[in-house]
Amino acid sequence: MLPIEISFNGVDFTNSKLTYGYFDPFIIRVQPNLVTQTKASKLLLHGFGFIDPDNVNDIKVKFTSPKGELTCNGKSPCVVPATYIDKNTVSTNSLPMSSLAYPEDKPV
Repeated sequence: MLPIEISFNGVDFTNSKLTYGYFDPFIIRVQPNLVTQTKASKLLLHGFGFIDPDNVNDIKVKFTSPKGELTCNGKSPCVVPATYIDKNTVSTNSLPMSSLAYPEDKPV
């Protein structure tokens, strides 16, 4: 947490003892839990700390794997656009399994 005070003359600051902090967005669950392997599906990401960006192109979702960095449609990292719904919800689309691979060209 970071303390914050304000001054209106550049010398005398308040002594409010107030603090502020930042926290990273956190995903709690994804709906649906299962999607088809052959086509893209709409995903809803539920969590907290989501903010409506000034530029709608700034919100993205990165698909990851414990086995290594995923490649999607020949690009790594596997990052796709997303849409801000509200402070607890973001939507994006899954990818067909055929478009995902590890850098060593191993199918997922």
